[in-house]
Order: sequence, then C-alpha cells, then structure tokens
Amino acid sequence: MKTFIKIVFVFCISAQFISGQSSQNYWSLLQTKSKLQENWQIKPKEYFQVSLDFADLYQEVISSSLHHITLDIPSPEGKFHSFQLAQTPVLHPNTSEKFPGFFSYYGHDTQNNNQLIAMSVSPFGVNCMVITEDGKTYYVDPPSLHDRNNYLVYYKKDLDGKDKRFFCKQPEDHIEIDEEIIKSAVIQNRAGDCKLHTFRLALACTGEYANFHGGTKEKVLAAYNTGVTRINMVYRREAGLFFKLVDNVDKLIFLNANSDPYTNDDTSVMLGENQTTVDQIIGKTNYDIGHVFGTGEGGIASLGSVCSNNRKAQGVTGNPNPVGDGFFIDYVAHEMGHQFGANHTQNNNCNRNNTTAVEPGSGSTIMGYAGICPPDVQNKSNDYFHGISLSEISDFIQNRPTCGVIEVVGNTRPTLSIEKSTYTIPASTSFFLKGNGQDTENDILTYCWEQMNNQVAQMPPRATSTTGPMFRSISPSTSPIRYFPDLKNKYGQWEVLPSVARTMNFRGTVRDNSLSAGCTDEINVTVNTIATSSPFLVIKPNIDDVIWQVGDTAEVTWNVAGTTSPPVSCSFIDIFLSVDGGSSYPILLAKAVPNNGVAKVIVPNHPSKTARVMVTGSDNIFFDVSNLNFKIESSINYVPDFVSVEVCSDSINVPFNLSSGIMGFSHNVTFEVLEFPAGFTFQFPQNITNLPARDSFKIFLTEQVHDGKYPLIYQINDTPYSFTDTIVLIVRRDQHQSLQLYNPANGQQFSGANTLTYLQWQEDPVQNYILQISTSPSFVDSVTLQFVTVKNDFRFFAAKKLYFWRVKSITSCFDIPWSPTFVFNHDTRVLYTKDFLRNNTLIVNKSQLKNISKSHLDIDYEDVKPFVYILIQEPNSGTLKTMINGNTTIINPGDIFTTEDIISGRLFYEHSGDEETTDSFVFMIGNDTQWSSPKTFSIQILQSSEFKGWVEIQNDIRCAGEETILNCFFENGNGPFEYSLVNENNFKAVSDQKIILPAGEYQFVFRDANQIETVSNKIKVSQPDLLINQTVVNNYDIMINSTGGAGFTRQYSFDGNVFGNDNILPMAQNNNYRTVVRDVNNCLAFDTVALFIPELFIDSISYLENLLCSDDSTDLIFFVSGGIPPYVYVINNIAYTASDIKVSSGLNKAEIKDAGGKTIKTDVEIFLPIL
Repeated sequence: MKTFIKIVFVFCISAQFISGQSSQNYWSLLQTKSKLQENWQIKPKEYFQVSLDFADLYQEVISSSLHHITLDIPSPEGKFHSFQLAQTPVLHPNTSEKFPGFFSYYGHDTQNNNQLIAMSVSPFGVNCMVITEDGKTYYVDPPSLHDRNNYLVYYKKDLDGKDKRFFCKQPEDHIEIDEEIIKSAVIQNRAGDCKLHTFRLALACTGEYANFHGGTKEKVLAAYNTGVTRINMVYRREAGLFFKLVDNVDKLIFLNANSDPYTNDDTSVMLGENQTTVDQIIGKTNYDIGHVFGTGEGGIASLGSVCSNNRKAQGVTGNPNPVGDGFFIDYVAHEMGHQFGANHTQNNNCNRNNTTAVEPGSGSTIMGYAGICPPDVQNKSNDYFHGISLSEISDFIQNRPTCGVIEVVGNTRPTLSIEKSTYTIPASTSFFLKGNGQDTENDILTYCWEQMNNQVAQMPPRATSTTGPMFRSISPSTSPIRYFPDLKNKYGQWEVLPSVARTMNFRGTVRDNSLSAGCTDEINVTVNTIATSSPFLVIKPNIDDVIWQVGDTAEVTWNVAGTTSPPVSCSFIDIFLSVDGGSSYPILLAKAVPNNGVAKVIVPNHPSKTARVMVTGSDNIFFDVSNLNFKIESSINYVPDFVSVEVCSDSINVPFNLSSGIMGFSHNVTFEVLEFPAGFTFQFPQNITNLPARDSFKIFLTEQVHDGKYPLIYQINDTPYSFTDTIVLIVRRDQHQSLQLYNPANGQQFSGANTLTYLQWQEDPVQNYILQISTSPSFVDSVTLQFVTVKNDFRFFAAKKLYFWRVKSITSCFDIPWSPTFVFNHDTRVLYTKDFLRNNTLIVNKSQLKNISKSHLDIDYEDVKPFVYILIQEPNSGTLKTMINGNTTIINPGDIFTTEDIISGRLFYEHSGDEETTDSFVFMIGNDTQWSSPKTFSIQILQSSEFKGWVEIQNDIRCAGEETILNCFFENGNGPFEYSLVNENNFKAVSDQKIILPAGEYQFVFRDANQIETVSNKIKVSQPDLLINQTVVNNYDIMINSTGGAGFTRQYSFDGNVFGNDNILPMAQNNNYRTVVRDVNNCLAFDTVALFIPELFIDSISYLENLLCSDDSTDLIFFVSGGIPPYVYVINNIAYTASDIKVSSGLNKAEIKDAGGKTIKTDVEIFLPIL
C-alpha cells in the first residue's frame, strides 16, 4: 500500500485518503500539475500526471520469457491498480525480427476481472487504455510524442471535442450491401459467433503522417502498435475480431511526402491510391483489409469491403493530430466499422443513413457522429458499438468475407432473457428494463439497453414525438437494469419520456467481455405508452422535513394514473428504499401490495439523512421516486472510541460509548459477533440497560495470527432495533523494517514555491506516522509533523531550496527506524538526470581504513561547473572522513566534501569491524546552477584472511567497440594467478595484473598457484553508444544523419578532412562523397554516397502553328531534360506545370525550375509573318 501527503507548500492540514495495491510499480505520481502546453498532442481538461522509470519497465518487458507480466498502472484518481497482462503481438513475426522491441498486451485487474486493459510498449514509450467496471475509459499517454518518462492519466470524457472539420464520406458508388440485408439487421437479435476472427491488416501511411510521428519507420511502427492494440481492444471485446499487421508492412510506411503515392488532403482520391499501392507492394492475396493514415481532414471507407479483391484496401483516415483516442477510436475504428458493413447510426441530418438512424442527435457510439454533428449528445464517441452496428457487422462476417482465420477459442454465448417482450405504461411515466444474463464460463457480464426506433425526428427529442429515438445509448454496465430516464437525470435532454401515445422498440445486449473473443446475446422489447390524465407519481413522502423512525409504521402514497385498468392492468406494486439520495434502491419495503394509491410499511434499521422511496409495478416496468430526501433515525446510537485497534499482545480491551435518542431508555442492549477472522475470540459485556453508558469488550488472539489488518463485524441489539459496526484489528507483534518512500522520487525537480505536491510512502497498518522535512540531510532545524491519517494537505517552503524528507511509523508496540532520506528540489537550478558519475565498488578488509580515489568516485562530464559533494545518508558499518595534515574530520549527513579531497587522496572510508559484508553511503552533487539526484556509493567488505581477488577499471572506454584495462588486485593468494568468467570454467593467465576486455558486465573466478579459487566483485564496463553515420541524398543536398556516440555535440565532414557543425551540404556538385561524423571523444563514423544528377537543359522549343494576326496565340512547347523532375515552367512571370503553354507574339520570358530548386532561363520571341 502507498501513503500520500499532498503538500501545497504554509500549514493547512485536512485528512483524506489515497491508496493503491502495488505489484511491480515503475510509476511515480507527480506532485505538481503542469499547465496544458502548446506542444502537447494530448490536451485533456482534467488529468493526473505521473512519471515512469521507462528503462526499468522496458527491461522487464523484453526480459519476460513467459510473455506475461503483472504491473501497477496509475488511474486518474491518483491510485495504482495491479494488472495481469498477456502478450498478444500485432506485428508479423518477420516485422518483429526486423524491428525488435514492440509489444502489445491485453489483461485485467488482478482484483477485478471486469476492469480491462490494453497496453502497447515500444522503444519510444508506453500507452495504456483501461476500461473500468462501470464502462468508463481512461488512458495513460505521454503528452508529447516519444516522451518516454512523463505521462498524463485522464478519462476519455475529459478530452476536447472532435475536430469539427472531420467528416466521414461514405462513397455511395461503393455501397454494395443489399438493402434487405441492412433491414434484416434491424430486427436480427443475435450478433457474432463466439469465435475469434483474425484479419491481416495492410496499414499504410502518407509521408505527412510519418513526418508527424518522427520521420522514421520505427517511430511510425510505434504509432501503429499503439493504434492497432487499442482498436483490437474494442473489436475483440465487441465482435470477436482481431487485426494483425501484414508482413512487409514497413514497406507501406512512406517517409517522403513529395514522393509517396498519396494525395494527403483528398481522402476520396486516396481510396483508389491505397488500393493500387497495397495491391502492388503487399500483393492481393496477402492481406484481408487495407487502410491508410494521413494528416488531411476526414475519413472515408468502402462499405462492406473486407475480403473484396477490388475494394478491400479502400479505407482512409486523416487528421492533423493523428494520435490518441480521438484518432484511433473516434475516427479509425469508425471507418473500419464501415469496411465491416456498419452504417452511420446518428439521427441528425449529417450524412444520415435512414435505416440505422437509431441514436438521437449526433449519437454517441462508434458509428455515430459525436461532437461533429450538432446538436451533439457529447463531444467524443464511446468505445463500443450500438446494437444495430453489432448486427450489421455480424451479418457481414457471417455472410460475406471469404478470408481471415477463424479460431474456436472455447467461448460460449451468454444468454439474456426478460420476463415479457411487450409492456404498456402511462405516458410521461418513468420505466426500467431488466434482463437476466447467464454465462457458462462465468465471465463478467455487462448489459446495454438501447432504443431501436430509426424514424427521422426533431432533435433533441421532444416529448410529443410519436416516432424516432427518445433515449441515447449508455455504456454497458454490470447492472442488468437501466432506468429511463437515469435516476439522477445525468443525460438531460437526451432522455425524454413521451407524453403521447406511441411505440418504442428497445434492444438489450449482454456482453461477456471475454479476452479470447467477445460474444453477445440480444433480446428485443416493445414499450407502448398510452395517454392518461396524469403520469404515475409518488406523492408521499415527497417533502424535505419528513422523518421516519426505525421500527415505526410509515405511509407511502402515489397517483395510480389508471395503471390498474387495461391495457396496463397492473394490480400490485412494490416499494423500495434508497439511503443514498436516490442513486440506488436496494432495500425492499413492501412486495405485491395492492395498487390502490396507499401502503403502510415498517421502517427498517437503515438510518439515513438522504432517504427516498421508489414505487414500481410488481409485474410491469413503470415506476416513480420521491423527489426530495427525507430522514430515517434510530433510537440507539453507538460511538466506539476507535475505528481501528492496534493489538501488540495476545489480548486487548476496546472501549466504547452508548447513548439513546429515547428519554428514560431501559431496554436490554446485547452484542453479537457476525463475522470475525480465524484465530480471534471475543468477550462482550452481558446486558446494558441504562444509557448513556461506557464499557469495553475484550479481544483475544492465538499465536497463529500474523501481523496485518483484520475486520471484525459485530451487531448491537436493542429489540426490535439493531446497529451493525466494523472495527479493524491491526496486529503488530513482529518487529517491522523502515518504510519505503515513493514520491517525490529521490531527486525530484520542482519549480517555484507554493506548488501542489504529494508526499507518498509505503502504508503501514499502524496508521500513525512522523514526517520530517528539512533543508539539511542532518535534519537540524527540521519541520516535524505527526499524522494519524494517511493523507494531509499543507503549504510551506520557498523556492531555490533543496528539501530532505523521511518518514517513520509510530506504534505503541515497538520502535520502527526512519526510512531512507529522500531529497527534492524547489529551485531554478538544472537537474542532471543522466548517469554521469563513475561509481566503482570500493573493496575493503574488515576494520580497514581505505582511501576513496578518483578511480572509484569521479564526475566525468564536460558541462558541469565546479561543485561539491553533499552527504545525505551516512554508512551503516563504517565512517566517512577526510584526513588533511593529520587532522581527521568525520563527514556527517549534510556535510560536504570536494573533488579536491578525492584527487588529493584525502577522502577515506573506515570499516567499524562488524560482521557486515556490504555497506554504502548516499550523496549528491551541486553548485549554484546545477545539481544531481542522489547517488549510492557501494562498499564491499572482506571479512576473512582467505584468498581474495577483485578488479577495478583503469580507464573508461572512449569509443564503442574498443577495449579497456581492468586492474586486478589480490590478497592472501600465491601467484601466478588465473581468471575465468563466472560459470565458464575457461581459465587464462592474468598478465601483469591486468585483464583487457570490451564493454560488458563481468564477474570473475580467480585461481591462485595452489588452485584455490575465489569470486571477484561484479563490475560494469560502459561505453558510449555506437556512433552511426547514415548519409542520404535529398535532391541536390547531402545530409549526414547520426546517432549514438559520446556527448551532445557532433562535427561533420563531407571530404574526410575539413570538419564543421553543419550536417547538410546544400546544392552539392555531382561527385562521390565519403562523409565523416565525429563525437566529443574524437570517435569517427564513415559513410559513402554518390550524387549524379544530369544538368538541367532545354533540348528544344517549338510551337504548334504560325501566327497570322497580332491577336492570335499559339501553343509553345518546351522539351526539357536533366535536373530533378517534375518541372515548373514560368512564362512571363506566370507558373505552369504543363510543358504545353499558350502564348502570343512578341518576346516571352521563360524560366524552367526543377524539383530541386535549380533554374534555367531563356527568351522566346515569336514573330508575325510579313504580309
């Protein structure tokens, strides 16, 4: 568990609670919420910010041999949820071999199987899509492309509306689905076959799209991986469809907008272009569905085109900001829905399809027009298909495709039933629909009730409408009941009760949400409304000053509204109670009482200040609720001294208070244990008759009870009343270690004062903490705060400071040590996050005083100005000290030492002589403008006089691929010595106390002349990344692209001799070039490239016919060769793209330009004949 302190930097304390169950957690909650940045691609209105240790998470992913992992994922509430994820690749194996490091995962919450996740991982970051149990969707995305360490956590609903410029253009000349098939989908009530249908997806992109995502195939594949992972999450759950990218999909990634085969801004033209391109590159028989991404405005797809040889690649989606949910779900999933035969579902007149116009307004499901077709139901599409869309897709899959792979996954269809298929209710009266779902595999079922009337009607709906949809679609929920309208009226004008007689058709869809292949069952229901003089209404209780007393008899009255007469014919009603202000009605007050307008009920033992009642037909669906809250009060009140009790020994007394709301109370009050954990017994007082009273009960536990939290549920009885309560028993009999700190991360950087900040640490059952914060790691003049709760808000501190903090638990059972000390920075100084410190393990003998030299502790970074080392945490088994001219100074937390101390041999570690074999100390560096996050210096302690051997690095590796010298040191052994890598048993002689090796992580077995062996320390030899030179020709320019190497700066040469800072040689001459790139370590990388472009030349100029009169004109024709086509012809300052240009007599100024920017000029004079 984790504990949070929210610091908003002046003391203002309030108790709240945030927690999360941790598995493998690489995330940290950020204490400050940045303002929306202009360069962010994702801009939600509300969001939580987190940071990610991407390097460690990525290592976990790539090293997982079982292809499944368990990770903590953050939520928008600032909590963490543990998810179990299984790898389900979307890239073809050949593509993964060419471009390794791309992963796609699907899974569920370990504590809630109905909370699903899709996660994509690439070398450029992580993206998560989570669908919660109540149907909400949230995302974890980097705000900017390729930011691997910073993320926003936000709900879909908090995204801005769609780009109003987006428009889905269904081409009518491509619609080939019969009208009868579409009509049958409206009445069909079974979607899907519960099998997994896998389709080969040929996904292409324009050069503009590729440039948006970074201009490399790897970065585009990362966007593909994220998009297809999310689309699969929806299609697999909704319809049992799964998409896998085809082999050679990288050949469909075009990086140059000038040479790609697409007209990026014309989606209609791109339909045919994509069909031709995919057929030529992938081959007609090598894919099932094709689609192309661009950055233009809009989408278009050929309806029902999957597996159709001449149309299966005709799907286009474009957007200037092609990232995130807005692109992949609102747009791409919509257009792909068309390719699988689904039509538009909105009733508004924006490219409406009359047969399937079953959603009011703009619609809100995938195939609607949410956010772009006023009046809009909402700004964004929900990530599920309407029941009519599921029917269309199912009909298409079952009857049309002849491609794809069908896999039987062992999933069976859930079943959905309802008591009646037709109901009649009064007009203007609320109603509900309730189904009964069953599933053989015990999958978590969700239910969705949707109206199916498709007639065109005025929008938003009017109560007087006799046709068309009245109720919007609502996301599937685990509740089998939907109330019309919602009990809290959350959807306003998009849920309207008809005030006239009419017929409404509804479809109930149950989803099993199977991760193997989602399957559904459907049922149709008809609701008829009849005109009555008034609606069915609750009359009493319906004022806010009503008080019901527990155990009393209360009266409920209602307006029958003709519901006992035909055609409603409902003779009996049921009455339910809400104690949460009308959000739910779980308590039955009366069952099957006469529907005569009045009933007496016994007030149950459910005290509440926000009670309401619901009256509903016993064998019908109409209902009404009281409009105002009323109170329910009890005659007995119980006040425990604690809501939790700390148990340090085998027994404890728990005190409490009892009081009564009745004067002269003299009933017998008894106690009863309802639920208790194993290993506990309890002793309660026998009878209490006079209130108020103070007493206690005793708790006993056995030795088998381990430390932890245990709930005890017990009941206090005062016939006929009772009171139930829970007390948490916190058992603490074992000594516990110090708490672990989570946030701010050690070395976290902030900016300025008065910043909203969270402190987060490991939660402990003691529920009591001491927090210390100071400007010194010695915690002199610290602020010390004690917390009984686990979250508190307060403000303090100024900017331009380093702050150190630590936490410890308080328990009455024993003392627990302080946590490690963490530091965060409220400063304008620069934080260096790059690991630029050399930190080779210091090896000492027991009780030895040993110098810490530059070979062990050094800073090696050209940008860092003079600095000092600051000790944050001292060694546990020794002392850190400086020794100057015989004077020894102990270094304590908060003290400093310098680079000069290290270089001059003045810094020492002295072991205390204890039995520990390892030790360490924590430090950071800083100066007026820069600082580092804390670093740990490791120490290995040799405890005996046995043969020992260890190694130290002599010099760092300068260039990738070079080798370095490891100096060998031996104690208590007899030479000559041999070495072998651990587990290799391949011994070689140690020459001159040195081993020469390339970069890597090493540990050696040393053997002396007596064949005695010992294992060395582990050592890591680092090197810069390989310096790579990739030189390309871009028109007339030579461009050197480089990656890797040391440092931040590069120099470039285009002749192998002269170096400069510019990596582009513009307007280069035809020649063979040998280019060189050089890093700060003088490492070199070479490449060769040839530039040969024929000279731009006008071969000839002619014209079609002679001129006879002064106002005649003729066609002037240029014949041009060389240069870089296409050419632009500028005649008399007017540009033409065709070489055939109409001109008049006289002198014509001509200039020919090629695509690379070179020009050639000439004059063309046309004479009139002399008559």
